[in-house]
Amino acid sequence: MVTTQDLRVGNKYRIGRKIGSGSFGDIYLGTNIISGEEIAIKLESVKAKHPQLEYEARVYKSLAGGVGIPFVRWFGTECDYNAMVIDLLGPSLEDLFNFCNRKFSLKTVLLLADQLISRIEYIHAKSFIHRDIKPDNFLMGIGKRGNQVNVIDFGLAKKYRDPKTHFHIPYRENKNLTGTARYASINTHLGVEQSRRDDMESLGYVMLYFCRGTLPWQGLKAATKKQKYDRIMEKKMTTPTEVLCRGFPNEFSIYLNYTRSLRFDDKPDYSYLRKIFRDLFVRESYQYDYVFDWTVYKYQKNAAMIADATNNKKDKEADGRQNVAGAQAPIATTATAAKPGAISSQRRKVLDHNTLNNTPDTNRAMGGSDRMLRSASKVAASGAYGPAGSRTKRDDGYGAQCFLHANNFHQPRSPGPPVITNYHSFDSSLRIQNPAAPSSFVPPPHSPPESFSKHSVSSNDFPNSHAEPGSVEGGDDQLQHRSSSEEKDNLTPAQSKRKAQNRAAAANISPIGASSQRAFRERKERHVRELEEKVSTLEQESTTLAADNERLKRELAKYATENEVLRATTGQFASSQGRHLDSEPTVTGPMKYTPTDFYTNLVPKGEPAPTHRVTICEKTGEKLLDAGATWDLIQGHELYKQGLVDIGDVSNRLKGMAQCNGQGPAFREGQVLRAIEASAAAGRDELI
Repeated sequence: MVTTQDLRVGNKYRIGRKIGSGSFGDIYLGTNIISGEEIAIKLESVKAKHPQLEYEARVYKSLAGGVGIPFVRWFGTECDYNAMVIDLLGPSLEDLFNFCNRKFSLKTVLLLADQLISRIEYIHAKSFIHRDIKPDNFLMGIGKRGNQVNVIDFGLAKKYRDPKTHFHIPYRENKNLTGTARYASINTHLGVEQSRRDDMESLGYVMLYFCRGTLPWQGLKAATKKQKYDRIMEKKMTTPTEVLCRGFPNEFSIYLNYTRSLRFDDKPDYSYLRKIFRDLFVRESYQYDYVFDWTVYKYQKNAAMIADATNNKKDKEADGRQNVAGAQAPIATTATAAKPGAISSQRRKVLDHNTLNNTPDTNRAMGGSDRMLRSASKVAASGAYGPAGSRTKRDDGYGAQCFLHANNFHQPRSPGPPVITNYHSFDSSLRIQNPAAPSSFVPPPHSPPESFSKHSVSSNDFPNSHAEPGSVEGGDDQLQHRSSSEEKDNLTPAQSKRKAQNRAAAANISPIGASSQRAFRERKERHVRELEEKVSTLEQESTTLAADNERLKRELAKYATENEVLRATTGQFASSQGRHLDSEPTVTGPMKYTPTDFYTNLVPKGEPAPTHRVTICEKTGEKLLDAGATWDLIQGHELYKQGLVDIGDVSNRLKGMAQCNGQGPAFREGQVLRAIEASAAAGRDELI
């Protein structure tokens, strides 16, 4: 039997180990055989009762090109599996939420809210609704896109309108719950067909989940799944938004009330929702520096790890000095290296510290390799240091739920004396990790907060801090036999420059140079952030302009229709006046009855403005015409064009026949046609 480990997809991608699961398939880590780039491969058995992977691939293709939409490299069938090759991404928001002790700060929630609203707006602009909005389906990018939120898992997505005509799907009820009950909208619980409003309401629950840590309807027990869903629905409906959002800014309550007030086919005002959160962000004096909670938390863990290692080393050195009787001079730096077994139990306790286990990485380079340091948690008494700029194959990852996680782990190293990293000034590229840890996390490219810089450790804190980059094993004797010229010959220019910078920082020789480097790095990062903000602003403006353009086109078409009607009727009236200056027509013509009068007569007070929408009656299959569409039908009828129809009479005949189509009063097409014919017949009788 062929297993997934034996498969090669598309003659180009090799399948690795399983890293997660999606709604309709399992996810595997894959490798491009030609380039070595790592990707994600989603597999689904061809024998599945309800195959969904091909549909999901088509949805991705329809959404291709959008910001935060993964790119599908290949789709097809291999052996007994449908396979989809897609971009490899970082951890999900659910993983990062757990990493941050299941609570996000207001700043992080607002930074995420801006991107999340934009992602859903783009999906809706492409005529799809997601229908499974939850933290597991939003993943952070890797590498240069480590601060970008991505949307995945479109197995439950659905078109809510025709992409060309924008004809909205009809309102339906008695639908089964689709999606995740915890974040589902109230209308979804009630069995109403989902539309754009439901995605936005679910997003509101996600943001409150991040703020609160839990939602009131979590942890409810019931005998059956249906009873549990009913209890969740009851709790959602009976929990006021003021209670749900208590302790948090009023903007969250405004957001939730707005999304719940939308009608079935209403288009949410995405710009308004983004604006209320942006205004709150500015009012709280936050900075758009893309420093999320997990970024800060990672720095804190690294700083604590470095401080622990430094304190333990100093304690050991102090103990050693006390044990040497009559020692007058410092110990020579060329002392014989201790054996691996000489590592104290106290140091082993520090090295085996698991505080960095499960540390996500949102800055992972494409292809699985990245510039990183050797693990600082392996200490060798020889004093040799790992290469500060070595290329190391990495497999990081997270999440059994979200399929594009890079859920990989460091390969176990061969047993031997542990090695300590060449410490230098603490910056965003420094990575301290326990080799036994299942994953690593590298923050996005920002300068660390000033409060963390004081925990940095220079190479002066350890012996032989100027060991040759690239040396992994060996004692001081090996270093003594190397001349400075040989050492320089074995270094690349970049390594030499980096070594000089580390030496200067360690000896604190050139504070001016260090400050200038830090200033240059900050200017560069500030410039990158400004460019990202400009791109984001332009994208949002483009989306807004496209929506406005679409709205103006619809209004133009509407006014053009009314203008044509008025021109036609005005011409008939003028010719009639020329022929019969002394007599009024015996039949009330359309010029006597304006569209406004017609709508006022048919549509009750308080109803929304009439639309030209046409829906289908679920029971009879007959067309249901809104007031605007009814007017259009009368205007286009042959009897009306012959001047035989009294529109006022037609409106009176239609009174009381209206029925609700989910949005307002509507009339069956047959009823309208019969009213037109009856009005024309009555007009003929009066003329006779």
